[in-house]
Amino acid sequence: MFTKEDYKNYFMQIGRLEGMMIYAVQDAVANIEDSDLKNTLSKIADNEAEHYSYIRDIFAKLLLRSEDDRRRHIREYFLGKAVVKASNGEKEIKALCVDVSEGGICLEYNDFLSIGKKVSLEISLYGQKNIIRRNGVLIWYKEIEPGAYIGKIEFRK
Repeated sequence: MFTKEDYKNYFMQIGRLEGMMIYAVQDAVANIEDSDLKNTLSKIADNEAEHYSYIRDIFAKLLLRSEDDRRRHIREYFLGKAVVKASNGEKEIKALCVDVSEGGICLEYNDFLSIGKKVSLEISLYGQKNIIRRNGVLIWYKEIEPGAYIGKIEFRK
């Protein structure tokens, strides 16, 4: 019998795989000049984004309902990349965007950050040309699989 925690872990891992597929295809599209191939890969990326949205909906609606009720800001699922820089300059981490709200951002990344770590962010969302720059603090994280993390950074001024 699976526990709620088993389901959370399963859907986090599936969501991570779907997200990685989207990013891999988007990177390929950005580096290809052949328009027919670019169009086909764009359709694959759209298909993967649809799969990803199903996983995120399941995860949010079925497994985190009580947590979502506590949120102060509505989350929007935006895909993109971020560079996370520790305020003391000790490390720079490349991350993938999961969702964004007025109050913060959820990211997937492969390098440990500790709770309370002050960071600066450079966020590049797909479909938007402007880079978003914010400061924040890591307020939550979970190791999804060895060396792979999902974390929430609360924006600060």
